[in-house]
Amino acid sequence: MPPIFLSEIQKKPVWDSQGERVGRCVDVLVRGVEQSFPHVRALVLRDGPDAPRFIAEEQVGWLRPSILLKTERANIQPYEPQGDELWLARHVLDKQIIDVDGRRVVRVNDLQLARVGEHLCLVGADVGTMGLLRRLGIEPPARALLSTLRRHLPEAVIPWEDVAPLEADAPIRLRVSHERIGQLHPADIAAIVNDLDRRTGRALIEALDDETLADTLEESPSELQVAVLNHLEPERAADILAEMGPD
Repeated sequence: MPPIFLSEIQKKPVWDSQGERVGRCVDVLVRGVEQSFPHVRALVLRDGPDAPRFIAEEQVGWLRPSILLKTERANIQPYEPQGDELWLARHVLDKQIIDVDGRRVVRVNDLQLARVGEHLCLVGADVGTMGLLRRLGIEPPARALLSTLRRHLPEAVIPWEDVAPLEADAPIRLRVSHERIGQLHPADIAAIVNDLDRRTGRALIEALDDETLADTLEESPSELQVAVLNHLEPERAADILAEMGPD
């Protein structure tokens, strides 16, 4: 199966093997977010005002041109969320992320899924203009217009292994993000923090280990240094200051 984007299945109807509608897809759950290709575990379906239903990925036959299940509605086995899944539309779409390889802050316009072996996986984040046009439903005419004008918008899909989301209420993602970000040069971390809003930047920088935090603060503006140190516990602030250069 060629890659497919979240926008191509979100809000689309889902049909069972007999052609009976069972709801519409509103989100996708993945687990193993620390992996290069997190496995899709379930589609999240809604049918009117009812509570969402979770359909295990193993029961999904096709995603395009329509979302078709392998079983009849009566035989669908619901997926039981474990609590550590990442909701792609809720937790990642439209959120700020860090492109670890590019050392920059970008916004997620779409998410790319593909078959890796026997599993449907999350493989990348689209941060380009084409991803936004796709979500608006005007990608085909936009491509036609660009072709007529002999212009080209480059694809801008970041491999998931290079993505570090910054969703504040998803502690699993934050843990993985901080591990990846902590491996960057302190000057790069400081530049990234300066591109974030104050709350997100402070939360990110405070989660670094003491040595990395000290090195990062040395590369940061004095206003940010004061804000972070004032927000820390006195004992940790003293440890950070001890790690920093005298200036």
